[in-house]
Amino acid sequence: MMNLRSAAWSSFLLALVLYAAVPADAQDAKKLHDQANSETSQEKQVQLLCKAADLESKNKEYRKDCDMARNALITSDKQALKTALDAADSQQTAKAKRYAKYVSSLDPDTHRQAEQLLARLNAGDAPPPTTTPVTPPPQPNQSGALLAQALTAYDSGNLQAAKTAAQGVTDPAVKGAASRILADIDRYNGYVSAGRQHEQAKEYADAERSYQAAFDLNGHVSGDDLAGKTRNMHQLASAPHAPVTVAKVEPPKTTVPKAPATTPPPVSPEERKKQLLSESALAMNRNDLDTAGRKFKQVLDLDPSNEDAKRGLATITAQLSKDPVRLEKTLREAITAFYTSNFEDATARLNRYLGADGGKKKGAAYFYLGATEATLSFLDDPSRRASLAKAAQDDFKQARSAGYQPVEKYVSGRVLAVWKSSGS
Repeated sequence: MMNLRSAAWSSFLLALVLYAAVPADAQDAKKLHDQANSETSQEKQVQLLCKAADLESKNKEYRKDCDMARNALITSDKQALKTALDAADSQQTAKAKRYAKYVSSLDPDTHRQAEQLLARLNAGDAPPPTTTPVTPPPQPNQSGALLAQALTAYDSGNLQAAKTAAQGVTDPAVKGAASRILADIDRYNGYVSAGRQHEQAKEYADAERSYQAAFDLNGHVSGDDLAGKTRNMHQLASAPHAPVTVAKVEPPKTTVPKAPATTPPPVSPEERKKQLLSESALAMNRNDLDTAGRKFKQVLDLDPSNEDAKRGLATITAQLSKDPVRLEKTLREAITAFYTSNFEDATARLNRYLGADGGKKKGAAYFYLGATEATLSFLDDPSRRASLAKAAQDDFKQARSAGYQPVEKYVSGRVLAVWKSSGS
């Protein structure tokens, strides 16, 4: 009996010695790391993870978790700021305020811009939507602001303003993103220039491809009317060639003055549907299923009962079902779109994946679809929040039924709270 007690006491003493041998910083770091995983505030979660990484600098996993959480929050903040700026330009004051308040204080530049926007909105002096913002000269620590301006201008089709802002970015941390914007502007201009050259040479099929490539890169440059040019080139390329005749020389006639040019009428919803269906067909011919799927979805947004769009989406789903490699790539791209806050793209890809046969990771797809809907329920208009939250709960339940369990450290605290509530 004494030997057993002696052995137990020795084991207890050994455990104390081993625990004491662990540095205090490592113990504190583990507590902070564990606390972060249960934290509902994404900003607080980042602070805890990064503090744990600082305390236990040799732990590579802690540093990796800190960096991933920080980058995800900064990306989310920039997307929220962009949405707020766009809403302010469209005079949607309530929406602009809501998204500006969502921006955390993690990135000083992004947070400062959100605070300045809120101050302008609260003072009632937000600039009108037609006013082109003047890009300030580059100043120290202004690269983040310039990049946000470049992204906003590029997405709205103002390429000159986007180029000016992107050229002012000097911070190495964001200069790569600015360089990609400049490269996309150069590619766009190159496609448009090539399209014009082919059009002048009456090479209509080549002109159509060039204009379509420019439109796919940026379809918001209204002055170029790429959709109309692509449609015209398609019609000219499809038309039978008329026989060449020798014109007769006739005496000059009195020139009748041409009627003054008039502004073309706005495109009707019916014309817009025809345009989108034509662009979808071109994308299908190029085997560009992502572009085709996006345009078919836009048709259904205009006309939910449109049979052409439904058949097009069904064809895309059937093609994905026959190509397992491409199908799994669709899921990877959807998850990437979610983590970069491209929620529309993420939703479209996830729905295509779930609609196809042969997907081996349905649980993951349902989870990220639910995560997308949950995130949008925090950001979107109040009228849609309830339906989005309900959809997120339903998809999370499907993910649970498929046996999926997310890696919680890669999920924001707010989304994780919705996920946990779906299991109750």
